[in-house]
Amino acid sequence: MAKHFHVNTPLLESISMSKHVGTTVFLKMENSQPSGSFKIRGIGHLCQQRATQSKGVVCSSGGNAGMAAAYVARKMGLPATIVVPSSTPQLVVQRLKDQGATVKIVGKVWDDANGEALRLTETEGLTYVPPFDDPLLWQGHASIITEVAASLGPVVKPGAVLVSVGGGGLLCGVIQGLKDVGWTDVPIIAMETVGADCLNAAVKAGRVVTLDDITSEAKCLGAKTVCKKAFECTQSSELTIISELVTDQQALHAVETFLDEERVLVELACGASLAAVYSGLIRRLQDEGRLPTVLGPLLFVCEQRQQASNQKKEMQGSTEGSASTQVFPLPVRLKVPAIRLQSREERGKLAVEAPVKATTGSSLRATPTYPSHCRDVLLRFSPPHKLSLYIHTHAHTHTHTPA
Repeated sequence: MAKHFHVNTPLLESISMSKHVGTTVFLKMENSQPSGSFKIRGIGHLCQQRATQSKGVVCSSGGNAGMAAAYVARKMGLPATIVVPSSTPQLVVQRLKDQGATVKIVGKVWDDANGEALRLTETEGLTYVPPFDDPLLWQGHASIITEVAASLGPVVKPGAVLVSVGGGGLLCGVIQGLKDVGWTDVPIIAMETVGADCLNAAVKAGRVVTLDDITSEAKCLGAKTVCKKAFECTQSSELTIISELVTDQQALHAVETFLDEERVLVELACGASLAAVYSGLIRRLQDEGRLPTVLGPLLFVCEQRQQASNQKKEMQGSTEGSASTQVFPLPVRLKVPAIRLQSREERGKLAVEAPVKATTGSSLRATPTYPSHCRDVLLRFSPPHKLSLYIHTHAHTHTHTPA
């Protein structure tokens, strides 16, 4: 069996993001993991510790944890059952099945699905793989920071670490990693969206609380209760954890800006932490004295790539007169003004042909044949009916805008 299932991901400097915040920004590209997110670190580690003699694993997830569990189970030769809430996009469900997993859809939010996963653990004798609340997960996620420390060398350390928070697993892993490398004085900026803000609600209440519902479109942040360990860390005098909120709209704008500037497409959940850069929140925290005025390098953990390519609601545009973005699985059918578009771009050995043409009734149909490395198509509309076509692959995003 492999020593571990995750890969050592790139640590990249972002010139454009550095200009936004006035200090160097490093991107830890967890979106390049085999399962698409950082979750494979902790889940891979947990499964190697607990599931080697298992009859199968069960995991409750809105997408990324389930994808990691399904991937690891397939590599270990184990059956996997992934329980997802009804808010999970069909494309994610299909990708889980493609990994060989059995998918059960239960309830409206993750908490409902988790109840079913726990029941299956008892009735079927399966090994439970929690998506965020387990010390083994945090140990696995801590490898993000140890890799960063190795890349930066002994002289450089971050001025702050920027993460999105759902149930708190990544936050706990980053904290563990900072302790492992002796960086406990590095502040952590923990970002959530309004409506998926279980950590922020707990910090304000002074105790762990349960949200009434998840109203944010950032479904990967959709835990109603943060794990106890994450909350306890916010109360520790040894750590500086700054809990902040952004709106879905700010997160969406951050996703769009990140795509424009870095040519990388990420989920709305990741946009929560990106928004700290693009909305000016980092500078506000400096003005308030909560971050140093002279800030060392900002480490941004790019948690996951875009998994839910058919979440129309998640990616719907913005205020009137601005661009809007939607991501759709192939083939694409949309109501748009009649337009005829032909695109071809070659980069070395990479060639993508994407014929998109208008049909009767101004229905745009995209039925191209893509190489296996192409995952989805992003169509961007800007008034008055300007259209940009993004072909999103594992390594590149190709852009063509018709005159």
